[in-house]
Parts: sequence; structure tokens; C-alpha cells
Amino acid sequence: MTDDRPGLSPRVLAAVDRFAGERLRRAYVHDPEISAGLRVIERVALAYRLSGDANVTELASPVDLAASLLTTDEVAGLLGVKPGAVRRACREKRLTATKRGREWFITPDAAAAYAVEVRHRR
Repeated sequence: MTDDRPGLSPRVLAAVDRFAGERLRRAYVHDPEISAGLRVIERVALAYRLSGDANVTELASPVDLAASLLTTDEVAGLLGVKPGAVRRACREKRLTATKRGREWFITPDAAAAYAVEVRHRR
């Protein structure tokens, strides 16, 4: 028997996660089934945002994703600027980043591209 139900695209899941993910995760923190489902949505959404690929089918483990992302403090240390400058660049979309809660996460490629921009301004 095949499952003919329509699936949700990674783009749809990214939109759900962006607009309601954090609120839903807090509301259902004590429900293991819903919490697990929301974590899957969060992982698919993050993979989609990082890759821009609407056909994301293979997810990195949370450890892999976390290990590949840099915090604003780490990027600031690498660039020799203050963390506030990195957060401002994220907010102003001069630095490609994904926000989780109150923290920004940056891919190494985005940090490298931003480093080139910072060097040209100096």
C-alpha cells in the first residue's frame, strides 16, 4: 500500500518554523510526540534555509548542523570585530545567517564572504 497523501515541502516547513516554530516548541515541550515532530520540522527548515534546495531529502544530524555553524561571537573573533557588529550585519542582511531564538548562526561560507566585505571596507 502506498501513501498518496500530499507531503509538505521543505519550503512550507521552513515557513511554519519561521513563523510559529519557537512558540510551538515552548507550548508542546512536555509532549514527546509533538516535540519530536517539531524538531524534525526545525531540522528540515534549517537544512532548507542553509541549502536553498526545495528538494532537501537527507538531513544532517543535529550534531553535524551545530558543528558546521558559527555563532556571532565566533565570527567576531575570526574577523577581529565586536559581536554586536556581526549581529547588526545579520539583522541588516549584509551577513547571511539563520536566527534561532535570540542567537544568530552563520555558515563558514557566509562568514568567509563577509570577511572579504569587511576587509574591503578597511
